[in-house]
Amino acid sequence: MGVTAVGERVGAAARAVASAACAAPPPAFRHEGVMREVMRGGRTEARAALAQVAQPGTYAIGALAGLDGEFVVDDGAAWIAVDGPAAQSAPAGAQATLLTAAVVSGFATRRLDAPTSLLDLEHVLAGIAAARGTPQGPLPFVVEGRGAVQLHVVRGACPHGEPVPGKEPARVDLADVPLRAIGFFVDGQEGVMTHMGTALHVHAFATRADGRRVMGHVDEIAFAAGALLRVGQ
Repeated sequence: MGVTAVGERVGAAARAVASAACAAPPPAFRHEGVMREVMRGGRTEARAALAQVAQPGTYAIGALAGLDGEFVVDDGAAWIAVDGPAAQSAPAGAQATLLTAAVVSGFATRRLDAPTSLLDLEHVLAGIAAARGTPQGPLPFVVEGRGAVQLHVVRGACPHGEPVPGKEPARVDLADVPLRAIGFFVDGQEGVMTHMGTALHVHAFATRADGRRVMGHVDEIAFAAGALLRVGQ
C-alpha cells in the first residue's frame, strides 16, 4: 500500500473517532514488566494475578510467569495458551510476568474498508492517537474480521532469540479464518511495552475450520476488507 493511501486511511480513521474521543475519559491503564528484561534478561517472575485483572470492561495481553505461555483478558474473561496455541480458560492461580491492561468504558468503531496489515493498522492507530491529542497513546483496541495470521506461544524462552532446545515457541500460520485481535498502540516504548521496531503489541484468537479456537502473540496479521476496528475510550 502506498504512502498516500495510508495517509488517506489515517485521516479517515481520525475523523471517524475524534468527536467520540473528546466526549469520553481515557481508559485506565496498567502495565507490569519490561519487555526486554522479561524476554532477554530472564526476569520472568510473577507480577500480577490474572484473577485480579479479569474484571468486566478490562482488556489485557501479555505473557505468563516463567514465560510458560500467552494470555488475553477479553472484556473480563481470561484465556491462556500453554505449550501450544489451544485457547483455554485461565485457572484461578494464573500469574502474568508481562502485562498491559486497560479498563475500557466504551469503544469508537469504524469499518476498515481496505485490506489491513499489521503495519497498516499501526498507521491508522497513530492517526487516531494524534487526533485525540495523545500521539504516543497508549490506545487499547479490538479488531474483528477474516484474514490471515501468524501466531506464536512462548514456551519458557524468548521466541526471538537463540533457540533453546525444548523451549522453542509453538507457532501457527493460518489463512482466511475468523480473527479477533486485541492489542495496544503505544509509541516510544519499544523494549518496554512493545517489541523492537513496532508501536503495537497484539494477541489474537483465530477459529480453525474444524471450530477449534487458538490464541497467541501476533507476529503478522492481514485482515480482509470489512474488518471492524474498535478503539477504547
